[in-house]
Amino acid sequence: MIALALALALALAAVIAALLMQTRESFYAIPTGEERPFVNIYDENRNQLKIVLLSHPFTRDSSYKQYEQYRKDGFVVLGITSYNEFPKITSNKHDVLNNPSEKAWANYDYMEIADGWLHCFRNPDDYITSPKLLLSESDFCNTDTFKPNPVIKKKYDFIYICPKDADDKCDGWVATNKNWDLAQKCIEIMCRDYGLKGILVGRKGCKVPDKCETTGFLSQLKLLEAYHESKFIFLPNITDASPRILTEAMNCDLPILVNTNIVGGWKYVHKNSGAFFTNESDLKPGLEYILNRYQHLTPRKHFLAHYGKENAGRKLKQFIQKHYSNKIDVSDYKYITL
Repeated sequence: MIALALALALALAAVIAALLMQTRESFYAIPTGEERPFVNIYDENRNQLKIVLLSHPFTRDSSYKQYEQYRKDGFVVLGITSYNEFPKITSNKHDVLNNPSEKAWANYDYMEIADGWLHCFRNPDDYITSPKLLLSESDFCNTDTFKPNPVIKKKYDFIYICPKDADDKCDGWVATNKNWDLAQKCIEIMCRDYGLKGILVGRKGCKVPDKCETTGFLSQLKLLEAYHESKFIFLPNITDASPRILTEAMNCDLPILVNTNIVGGWKYVHKNSGAFFTNESDLKPGLEYILNRYQHLTPRKHFLAHYGKENAGRKLKQFIQKHYSNKIDVSDYKYITL
């Protein structure tokens, strides 16, 4: 009797061990968490797929080891251009990665690492190799969260978003990324010559032009409220890879005034959504286009017609089907998404 009980116990232990091993293997095959630089991909029912996106350079040894695990587990690994000019070295003067001797840039060949690229560039051949698709994280903006709220009254003519760095400095990495130097010149013109009032998110404690209110860092809920209180969004950014604030604002129905030279996000500018400018010298035409046509511009409608989870997700599915069907079958899905 004792022997039988012992045998049953051993058998049960073996089954549990096998289940634990299977669970461990499943964990490594489909990691349930998401830690940058990696971005997970899902089907329309939020089931995770064996596709992962690399969104910025490897800055930790653990990230490269995780990449190697993805490879062992048969994942399709795509690059997505979500960090300045990545995979090129960033031009941000404050970025510690600006030194080519840094491991993140010098020790890895991202063209070899990635099976293909989802990109934000006007001239992608200058940055990446094929296969490639013009598709950004900002294309997948949550249009249920970011939407108009007609109950909230407009308090500001424009919103500009430029949080401080972690060291609380006004002129650091983020300020360079958001082109604060140019922003100040243009904001001065908008306030002085046009009598506009702006809200400058993240600029509290910094020297700012008159007729502007400032805030510190805002939670998503508070930022959403600031969108609703503003008429249009001002983006002088250049070294920015398709900022999500751009499509968040669009979906709150804010027209967009965007720097012509922005790395990513240029594709959202349309006659129905907003206008371009380059610097303080040519600000007037784009600004007046928005001010004069404000009631007729339809940025949210334009976004919903061309982007969003389903539109972008169908493009991503087609791209995967075309180039990686030998590695993963996505044919049964309506779309796939971030």
